[in-house]
Amino acid sequence: MTTTTDQSEIVIIGGGVVGCAIFRRLAMLGLRPLLLEAGGDILSGASKGNSALLHTGFDAPQGSLELACMQTGYREYLDIKDRLNLPLVESTALVVAWDDEQLAKLPGIVAKAHDNNVPDVRQIDRADLRQREPHLADHAKGAVLVPGEHIIDPWSAPLAYVKQGIAHGGEVRRRCRVIDGRQQGGSWRLETSSGPVIARCVINAAGNYGDLVEAICRKSPFMPPNCSRRSSCRSRPSAPKASSCAARLSAICWSGRQRKIRKTGHWPRSIKQPCSI
Repeated sequence: MTTTTDQSEIVIIGGGVVGCAIFRRLAMLGLRPLLLEAGGDILSGASKGNSALLHTGFDAPQGSLELACMQTGYREYLDIKDRLNLPLVESTALVVAWDDEQLAKLPGIVAKAHDNNVPDVRQIDRADLRQREPHLADHAKGAVLVPGEHIIDPWSAPLAYVKQGIAHGGEVRRRCRVIDGRQQGGSWRLETSSGPVIARCVINAAGNYGDLVEAICRKSPFMPPNCSRRSSCRSRPSAPKASSCAARLSAICWSGRQRKIRKTGHWPRSIKQPCSI
């Protein structure tokens, strides 16, 4: 029996909101990416239960990658929402103080927002708060108003990203679980439940299983020091048995600059940045 090996310039592992957004962007650049999703459809993992907020980053760590990603994504969503027919509820947000200790912290929240280049954030008094939200409990003392916080639909955007990516030449494979992978020459050979795939570049967008995916190319910094690559794949009791070693593939690599950022604490540990291998 002959097994056909597919080839792709770029493979993205994981069809959550991040994987779908990367897929769209690369497809629109003409790179014809291949998106592999282990589940039966996109958003099979954590993305399907996100908070649906379009966040300004007013309270994010100043100068962090987290803040940069939030604000870049915020601007892009507002730029593309009409063309992709994406929903937006301009709800605003309130950070409510319920006691004197919390009330005393509100000016610091406003100052941090302004430092994060969100200048319309301001403190409001109890009377203004009651006028805006008359059904709040009586002991609310004041709040910080964040006009730019909005509500979106967590499903519509990733679905639109995937559809636009496919329209620009990308391909999505569902129920395609990555079993293993290795470098050969200047490419990666991925073993998947749908057959082998060879790619020059692989991007890890596996979300909660990103550490297991990463461990296929190097020991993941998110694993215990005494945990081997293969034993680590069996250390997630909540993971389906078939998917444990599946996620060990990686496409994350770190440049010296990225390592330095991480070492100095300006790169949140929960964020990984993909780059070419």
